[in-house]
Amino acid sequence: MKILLAAVSSQPMADALTEALSRQYTVITCTDGQDALCALHTLQPDMMLVDLMLSSVDGLTVLQAAWDMGLRIPTVAVSTHFSPYIISALENLKVCRLIRLPCETIHIAATLHSLQMYQSYEKMEERRIRELLAMLGLSLNTTGYRASVTAMQLLLDNPNRKFTGELYPLVAQMCNGTPTQVEKSIRHCIEAAWKNRNEQIWRIYFKVGKNGTVAKPTNADFLLRLVWQILQEKEDCGLPEISSEAM
Repeated sequence: MKILLAAVSSQPMADALTEALSRQYTVITCTDGQDALCALHTLQPDMMLVDLMLSSVDGLTVLQAAWDMGLRIPTVAVSTHFSPYIISALENLKVCRLIRLPCETIHIAATLHSLQMYQSYEKMEERRIRELLAMLGLSLNTTGYRASVTAMQLLLDNPNRKFTGELYPLVAQMCNGTPTQVEKSIRHCIEAAWKNRNEQIWRIYFKVGKNGTVAKPTNADFLLRLVWQILQEKEDCGLPEISSEAM
């Protein structure tokens, strides 16, 4: 069974979640933030439910610790209140769902079940990203390729991200670089693929310039065109959009 770490602020909620979810998951509960941090390091859970109002160490600190450890797992945050700052922080930490308390345990359980579907779609999205980049000739095992994949994943969550002020810094954090290095590595990767392109394949996705060939795209033109392609494919197939939401 997959391990679900449920870090909640009350023992009755912990008991109710264990009862509701123990058939589907190995449920590990704790009501203290420091205990949650210890559980993260020892258990490496497959999913998380985190109350932002934990004692000792708050839930946002727990979520940041999970991110710093490299845990990229389906996560739900619960709280009695979500400020704009908190919502922005949770989005950057890739929290999948926000649930406002008080809330019925059955609703929390249903939300966690839906994240299994979310995880499957995430894997499908990454596979499609890599398929498109391979078709267009981007070189594998390069910094630019890895940064391009990461950037597209972030853009699929929010296509309106600003490249310089938001996207590049996020990719840099995830790929251990600087925003400038990220921008340059993606640009060089795209330019190399464009110079050695299969014109017929590139014409499927990009506009033809005045000289009758595909114009060299900027980073934004390239990444957003492929992101909108994937989003359109999801819509055509009836795949649900799953994103962070405050309820």
